[in-house]
Amino acid sequence: MPKFSILIPTTGRAHLTRLSVSSMLEQKGVARDDIEIIVADSSRDDELKHVLDAFRDERIKYHKTPNHDPSIGWDFAYKQSRGRYVLWFDDDDYGLPGSLKIFSDVIDRLHPDVITAQHVYFYDGSHPRRDRRGSLGVIPFDGKEYELDPHDILRHIFQYSLPGTGAAFRLRSGSTLFAREVCERAVSKLGFVVLPHMRTSHSLQAILFPFARTCIGISIPTVVVGRLGASLTQNFRKIQNKTPRPPFQFKESPVRGDLVKNHVAESFLTVQRLLPEEYRGIQFNMEEFLSHRYLHELFYSNVSATIARSLWKELRSAAEALPDAGARARVLREINRLARKLPFIQPLKSLGLWNFSKDTYQYIRLLFGKDIRKIPNKTSEYLISLREYHISDIQTLARRAREIILEKMGKDISLLDSANL
Repeated sequence: MPKFSILIPTTGRAHLTRLSVSSMLEQKGVARDDIEIIVADSSRDDELKHVLDAFRDERIKYHKTPNHDPSIGWDFAYKQSRGRYVLWFDDDDYGLPGSLKIFSDVIDRLHPDVITAQHVYFYDGSHPRRDRRGSLGVIPFDGKEYELDPHDILRHIFQYSLPGTGAAFRLRSGSTLFAREVCERAVSKLGFVVLPHMRTSHSLQAILFPFARTCIGISIPTVVVGRLGASLTQNFRKIQNKTPRPPFQFKESPVRGDLVKNHVAESFLTVQRLLPEEYRGIQFNMEEFLSHRYLHELFYSNVSATIARSLWKELRSAAEALPDAGARARVLREINRLARKLPFIQPLKSLGLWNFSKDTYQYIRLLFGKDIRKIPNKTSEYLISLREYHISDIQTLARRAREIILEKMGKDISLLDSANL
């Protein structure tokens, strides 16, 4: 039995999957037979199979997803695996050198149910946000290990907040390993590890964490997450519109906008309904979802005026239905604040000028950007410009990430301090 099962669900994006697989095959410090790579391909052609065959490596196991259904790829890949620990990798993720060795050392010392680490972002030259193009995004890390309570993590996920460890952990499947025993507990209860027929895989952690007893947090990055122009999350609506399938029916969320954040909420709320005992005492933060996550994505989304009017009206009704008077007032106040800007924004969307105006604004910011700057979000992500390094691909970035972060931030991503445990 291998120590690691690396699971890569994909829609056949051969050029990305090849790099993702390569990053795992090149890992040093772990035995060759400690790694198996399961690729679940939901495409209808064999291009990816031919690409993977060229590796001539028996550790790569290629499977076609039944009925070419991408929504079951994550669960299907798991059921083909054998490893003691399971790591779900997006096809645009790239493992940093030595990452599996770091995980392996923690497993040998502590045998936790879950290990979660940090990650960095690569914003390529075709990313939708012009001011982030050609940048390395770094979430602050301190090189320490933390004992984390899996149920506290669940509370933070459902509250849209972060664990209070002093390190800004941002949970990501590509940097989180689950012991097989945890996965099997979930399968025995539900029959799956990811909700079937959902448009995103965000239910994975919501399903697995309730069945974990111990968790170790590693505050160093182990993977480069591709924020590429071709990434699903960057082009969610475009990909949705091109995919020939019926409209998604939201059953748990109080709103029905076909937006990423709403699919995430639908996943969380569905898991909560399916696992009432495991989620006893854990509440979904509907105020934060309506007033920030969903509202802001709706405001910036490029939907037609007719659909926008319907969704804004529905959002207001959902806010008015909140049982807590204070929360209701705060959500409505935020809705009204952004609604006052709509008469200026919606015409740009209707004329097809909205994306152009955003691009122009972002391009001006890019011209006056610094080599390293802070993004004002909850995890205080830092952007490092890659212009002086002449890096334009994720593979080269992964190989030079340690050098760049050490030079710009004075932090060494290869050093892990376990003394604080």
